[in-house]
Amino acid sequence: MSSEMSLKDKLKRIKAIEGVIGCVAFEDGMPVEKTGSSLDVEQLAALSESLVRSTNRFCNEVQVGTLRDIILETDSKKILIYPTESLWLCIVAEKDVNLGILRLLLDNIL
Repeated sequence: MSSEMSLKDKLKRIKAIEGVIGCVAFEDGMPVEKTGSSLDVEQLAALSESLVRSTNRFCNEVQVGTLRDIILETDSKKILIYPTESLWLCIVAEKDVNLGILRLLLDNIL
């Protein structure tokens, strides 16, 4: 992440994106910073780390390239697990959020 803006400020900007419920930055399954009071950040960080590791293993074993990000769509929410230079972010959003716009805005913020 660039040093121009603090991690907390970047997460606040992400949380301000229409449809975003909250966000947790994590490293090695441990939360580093969060926005959104309704999130269980310890559980989100641990499970997101597990998903990143298993998806990386999947990508390596089936030789489909390097993992860029992970998108989960459920009947009620969308979850984007997105890398930064040094951390991963787990972003929880409403089901109607536009993922293309969200990714574009993330690239601008990060």
